[in-house]
Amino acid sequence: MSTENQHFNIVGGESLNELEHSYFDKKRVLPFHVQIESDIEPTKRDISIALRSLEWEDGSGESWNFAGYLTMKGPELPYRLSAQKVKGYYSTKTRRGYIEYLS
Repeated sequence: MSTENQHFNIVGGESLNELEHSYFDKKRVLPFHVQIESDIEPTKRDISIALRSLEWEDGSGESWNFAGYLTMKGPELPYRLSAQKVKGYYSTKTRRGYIEYLS
């Protein structure tokens, strides 16, 4: 069993306003949506992240380090958290970055 974290490229995502709204609205889970692909399999997939940590990467206000959990649609709630922890980097200027699935 490999202990390496899975790494994916973020190739599309939401705006700065949507990123901030996803993080700061603590009354409910508002996932942050991005598109990912890997170097091995370049098929794009849409994922949603419940943000638990968000910080400036360089002070520009456009580069962000984040951490959180993947979310899944549930039958009773719009979204529920999965056990899969993630962390990564995202640029709201280019809407690109990377994400790691933590083991």
